Formats: sequence, C-alpha cells, structure tokens
Amino acid sequence: MSTSSENNNTNRKKKPVKAAPAQKELFDETGDMQDNRGTPLEPSSRATKILARKAAEEAMIFANQDKPKKTVKIQARKKPAVKRPSVKIPQVRKKVKISARKLKQRRERIKFGIISLALIVVAVVITLLVLNQGESFEDEIAYSATGLPVPLLDTETPFDNEVRIFIRSGMRAENICKLLDQAGVVSSAARLQSYLVSNGIDTKIRSGPIFLPTGMTVANAAEALARGYWNHPIIYIYPGSTLEQIDSLLTTYGLSQEGDFIQETNLIAREKNLPFAEGFYYPDEYILNQVDAAAGVLAAQMYERFKLITGPMEEELSLQGRALFDMVIVASMIQRETGETEEMPIIAGIIWKRLDEGIPLGIDATTRYELNDWSNPLSKDVLENPTPYNTRRRRGLPPTGISNPGFDALQAAAYPENSPYYYYLHDGSAQIHFAITYNEHLENVQTHLR
Repeated sequence: MSTSSENNNTNRKKKPVKAAPAQKELFDETGDMQDNRGTPLEPSSRATKILARKAAEEAMIFANQDKPKKTVKIQARKKPAVKRPSVKIPQVRKKVKISARKLKQRRERIKFGIISLALIVVAVVITLLVLNQGESFEDEIAYSATGLPVPLLDTETPFDNEVRIFIRSGMRAENICKLLDQAGVVSSAARLQSYLVSNGIDTKIRSGPIFLPTGMTVANAAEALARGYWNHPIIYIYPGSTLEQIDSLLTTYGLSQEGDFIQETNLIAREKNLPFAEGFYYPDEYILNQVDAAAGVLAAQMYERFKLITGPMEEELSLQGRALFDMVIVASMIQRETGETEEMPIIAGIIWKRLDEGIPLGIDATTRYELNDWSNPLSKDVLENPTPYNTRRRRGLPPTGISNPGFDALQAAAYPENSPYYYYLHDGSAQIHFAITYNEHLENVQTHLR
C-alpha cells in the first residue's frame, strides 16, 4: 500500500507557493541571495538576515537619539593680565658639605693671610721709625713773632760757616737735637740730647731764631741753646715795648748791664735833636753783630729803621700841619690802646679830633706809663692827680711817647679815619664800643663795664 501511495505523490505536479506581501518587500531589496558557498539561501534565512540588519540599524538610530548633544562653552573675554615687576627670589644655596681636607686647607690659607698682614704692618712701622730718625727739617717752617713764616733750618746766612736755626715754642729737645745734627752743628743728636738731659738744660732751651756755627762741641751747643745765641744774637722787640722793657730784655739775655740801653737811646736823641727818646725806636727783629756793644748796636739799628719807616709819612704830616713827634706820641697811645689793626685808624681820628677841639683825651694808658704799672687797677686818687701824663685832668698830649709803636699804629696816626665818634671803650672781652655823645658813652660804661 505504501508503494502505490508514493507513486501517486511523485506523479503529482508541484505548484509554486506565493510569498506573503510583507515578505515580498523584504526580498525585493535583496533579490535572491546566496551564501558564500554559492548555494541559494532559503527565504527564511534571508529574511532573518535582513531583519537582523534592520534591527541593528534601528538600534543605532535609537542610540544616536539618546546621546546628549555637545554644548559649546562660550568663554568670557579675558582681561589683559597686568605685568607685575618680577621679584628675584634669592636662591638658597644648599649647604655643601666640605671635606675635612678642604676645611684644613682653608684654615691654613686664613692663617697664612693673617701672618702675612701682620708682617706687612710690622714692616711699615719699622720703615716709619727709620724715616723718623732721618727726618728732614729743611722744608719745615714756623712763624716768627711778626707772624711771618720762617724756615726751621736756613743755611743761607750773612755769616760764614753759620746756619740759622728757628726753635719753635714747645719744641721737644729730641727734635731740636735732630735739627742741629742735620744742620751740621753737632755730629750726634743722641750725645747732645744726653748732655742736655744730664745737665738739666733740656727744659731751659730758648725758643726763637739763633745763629750757630757748624762743627760745635756738644757742651758749646748746649750753652748756646740755653743762652739763646752764640756769636750773633737775634733780638725781637714787640710793638708797644717801652725803652725800659727793652733794656730789661737785653739784661736777661746777658748782652748788657741794666740801664745801658736807656743810656744809649738818650744819647742818640740828643745827637739827633729829638724832643724825647721814647717812641723813636722801631720794634722789629734785629741781628746784633757785636755782642760786647749790644746795647749801642741795637739802639742805633732801631732808630735807623724808624727813620726808614716814617720817611714816607712825613710828607703827609706836613700837609696836615702836624709835627713828627706829635705823630709819634699819638701812635704810641694807639699802640697801647688796641692791638686790632682795624680799630687803629678810627681811634687815631678820635684822638686828633679831641686834640683839635681841646677835649681831654682821657687815655689811662698815659698814667700807667708814668707809674710803670700796666696790670693793676688805677685808684681814684691816681686818676684825680693832675700829673703831666694824666690825660683825664690835662688837655693836650703827654710830654713824651708812652711806647715804641709798630708800623700799623704809625700808619694810623699819619692817616687817621674821620668818624662821628668822640668816645670809645673796650669791654671785658676786648670788644670796642664807640659813642658820639657823652651820654651814649655813659650808657656803654653802664652796659659793658659794670
């Protein structure tokens, strides 16, 4: 039975099966497909492939829709940065560990430097000491009593084989000995200093100029230093000195006996027909060529120099109608009234004006000259005594000069300065105060003298 039924089935024609519309759309895209082996795929397999692809595409579209959109951030415009000054931060050096060997070398170098510096200092000190031993006085200067600079050592002198030495006041004996050694006066400064000290002369050396011959013995040089001269004394007379004071100076130097100089000046005054002697002897520095006749030599030199100085002034005095001896007296009073050069012409004008108008001069220096007392206060009785030199109680000039004036005082007396003043006084600090009237003068007295 089975055979007949199989035959019936084989002989029956197979009819094609029509696909559903939905499946047709799927197949229309791809058409017949084959696998990689070239065999046609079954429709169900192809549909599965296409559906899977469509599902994948839909899944991708869905995934893209759910992904958040990228937002673009708009940044605000930044302001330009302000440049600040750069500050250099010091770099801290890292401590480097120094080995013991290097540390030892460094210490050795420092030690060597200190020793070298000490040796240099010692060498400089020794050099200075050596130079000091051989210091030169040739270019050093001092100032004489006239205020003029003079060299400490001057080899150009009017005397053969003699040098002029100037010893400053307060100069050490050691330096004086070196000065004489350099000048060739002695051969050893050390021996001279030893002699001075051992004989107590090192504190008795006279200051000022002195002529000394070269090649002296230590004893003679010491004697000359203590005496102030050797063969040619140098004497300085200060402006305002009186004849009696000059006579005392010569006596102190051992150049003359007391009264010798006054006698010599009076002798010259008689020979020259001078009305008096005081005031005609010009104060200055003098070199005495003859020690034995020092008083006469000095008096002659001083008068000759006075004539030399006042010669040009005599013509001016004649134009003013004044005599030379009157000018000498006025100059001698000016010299004793002030030491300031600027004040002298004004004081001279006041003196001449009071003389011309018959007003007493009222200069106490004239009374002091008469008493020979230049320091003690004048008593009331003395000032009331109408002696020839009391210019408070007597009108006119004193009978003689009261000192020997210097150049500035002579010049002021010859060329006085006109002023409205009639009075003047010096206070305790030597400051001058002028006045026109007597009442003003009394006010100055009350203000500055009491």
